[in-house]
Amino acid sequence: MRHGSWNPSAPDTKPGAAIRRPAANLGAEFNNFLFAIAAETDGGTVSVLSALARLDLDPWGEAAKLARLPKELAAHRLAGLIAPCASGTAPAQARRTAAKLVALLPSGFTLPAPQAPAGVPAAQGPAIAHARSILSFLLIFVVAMLGIQCVARIAAEPRNPTQIIAPPAASPPPAQPGHIER
Repeated sequence: MRHGSWNPSAPDTKPGAAIRRPAANLGAEFNNFLFAIAAETDGGTVSVLSALARLDLDPWGEAAKLARLPKELAAHRLAGLIAPCASGTAPAQARRTAAKLVALLPSGFTLPAPQAPAGVPAAQGPAIAHARSILSFLLIFVVAMLGIQCVARIAAEPRNPTQIIAPPAASPPPAQPGHIER
């Protein structure tokens, strides 16, 4: 594949490869960071995007995570991520490179708010989800209680399969007028 022909929304064509798309619809705000040179190797240069992808990380997702961290912590994490691509480079050089790269991240970055389902106002999305979870819990609770009552009733009934229950003894028929018993 030639440089510049990569399309983040196109599926990878390798057999069995996972389809990669930018996380949470992130994009252009990370271009300066992701397309910057992370390391120089004997075969050329490696961009941050390529270094992260080689580690099987989502480049956009990782860039978003790094952008939310304090700069020093982000540089430390990034230095550890790009070090394998810059084989033969001193750890101090990887830290300096990472510090320069972190400076390219947008400052004060926050993830976009999650979208509510279609037809539901955004403010009601979390409330509806919470109400559904409470209703689900109550339904499970009621079914469990009914099951316990059924088991308790069955257990409380006396059962002796060897006992034969005889019909009640027949009482003599009432005496009829004019009939004398001997």
